[in-house]
Amino acid sequence: ALSIFYLFIARMLHNIFLQSSKGFEQYFFIGLNITLVLLIAGIIVTIVLYIISVYVPYEVIIGNMRPVSALKSSFAKVKASIKNVLVYFILSVLIILGATFLSSVFSSINISIQTLITFLINVFLLPIIDLSLTGVYIQLRKEQLNLWPKSKSFKSITIGNLRKGFKELKVFLTKRDRLTFLGIALIIFLICYVIGLCLGLTSLRVFANLIVHPGRLNPLLTRVLPLSLVLEIFFNNWEISITASVGGLILITPILVTMVNGIFIGIVASKLKLLEFLVLIMPHGSIELPSFIIALAAGFRLMYYKLKKFERIDKIFRETVFVALGLVPLFLIAAMIEVFITPNLARLILRWH
Repeated sequence: ALSIFYLFIARMLHNIFLQSSKGFEQYFFIGLNITLVLLIAGIIVTIVLYIISVYVPYEVIIGNMRPVSALKSSFAKVKASIKNVLVYFILSVLIILGATFLSSVFSSINISIQTLITFLINVFLLPIIDLSLTGVYIQLRKEQLNLWPKSKSFKSITIGNLRKGFKELKVFLTKRDRLTFLGIALIIFLICYVIGLCLGLTSLRVFANLIVHPGRLNPLLTRVLPLSLVLEIFFNNWEISITASVGGLILITPILVTMVNGIFIGIVASKLKLLEFLVLIMPHGSIELPSFIIALAAGFRLMYYKLKKFERIDKIFRETVFVALGLVPLFLIAAMIEVFITPNLARLILRWH
């Protein structure tokens, strides 16, 4: 977009000063410089706007303000706590830059952990500094900041939540009202799969050829350490399932996730024969796809209660989060099968290399 913009600027300047002795190349670089100045100015403006509006979500949710009032109040609170806000901003930037650096370093030694690092940042590091900023905001409101009376270890919190997740997943699969949403998710997914299959055989055939190369396995299987690839696949699939389930709060998210993944899998399947599909997809897909359907069903259920304006939407949301947690071991097992078993079956049965 920037290239097109500064080419346009260069052409415009060239047309304006057509009679000038200066050539198009010189105006091209003038346009480039103007674009760079605008880019730098845009970045500065974006940073300033981000900083002065940092308390807006808190004012809307906790202070129950409308957006314009929340922005005004946020600006006032930022002035009162500018040092804290700057520390918050700098820490956020350093965490993201550090994560990018770590991903690059590990990639250079054939360890793929980009998805893992992104997950850890979004689930642990950023929420920690967000909670710290929440504490600053509560103190600015001159309210008492109540801390947890007892601290718990990371291990006990993780195991406890996973147990709750297994329990909620079992409830989700046995209650009749949940089965309705499972049926809806399955039907929509199959429809999208068939659409993807048709597209892969017709208008998107070229795209399908870029994805699947019959006879050749994914080169990542030999370029990346297997364990890191397992974690990469696991976190990627689980992240999609979390988006599909918890995204029910944003209403259309589960539908979009279903469409994208169903169509994509259909496009991939359009390039495979029946035996190839059974060998390459079903070993891990027999666990991964049902888990994905469950996550979609949880998202559709949350979306349904959100549309009904159910008073206890927080209860439904909590149940949805625990369903996503309960799917952790299933996605982990599927990722291990995809890395350690599926490629070997492809080599032995299909003679793929």
